[in-house]
Amino acid sequence: MTEILFYPVHPCPSSLAGVDDIDDCNGYLDDVRDYMHDMSFKIFYGFIGVIVSSLLGYVLLFVGFGCAQENMSKRTRDAAFTSLLRQEVGWFDVRAPGSLSSRLSDDAALLRAYSGEPIRTLSMTLASALVGVVVAFVYMW
Repeated sequence: MTEILFYPVHPCPSSLAGVDDIDDCNGYLDDVRDYMHDMSFKIFYGFIGVIVSSLLGYVLLFVGFGCAQENMSKRTRDAAFTSLLRQEVGWFDVRAPGSLSSRLSDDAALLRAYSGEPIRTLSMTLASALVGVVVAFVYMW
C-alpha cells in the first residue's frame, strides 16, 4: 500500500532527460499510470478478499462453537435430569421442585459461560497469532 501511495512520478526518467522526443516521456508516464492503476485494483481486491474471508471465518467460528455449546449444554442437562430421576422419592420431599429445575438450568448456563467463551477466544487468538507469524515469514524472507 505504501508503495503505491509514495511512488515517485518524475516528468521524465533520468535516462530520457537529454532526449528531445516528448513521446518517450509520455510513454514513460503512461507506463507509470498503468502500473499505479493496476496496483490500486490489486490492493482493492486484496482488501475485499480479507473482508470476505474474515466474515466467513467469524460466521463459521460462531456457528461451530454455538452448536458445540448447545450440544454440551443439552448433554449436561440430560445427565443431570437422569441423575435426578434415579433419586429416591423421599429425596424430593426435602428439596423443592422449583429449586431443582432452576439448578438444572443454572448449572448448564454456568458450564456454557465458563467453557464456551474462553475456548472461542483462545482459538481466535491462536489463529490470529499463527496467521500473523505465517504472513511475517512469507513477506520477510
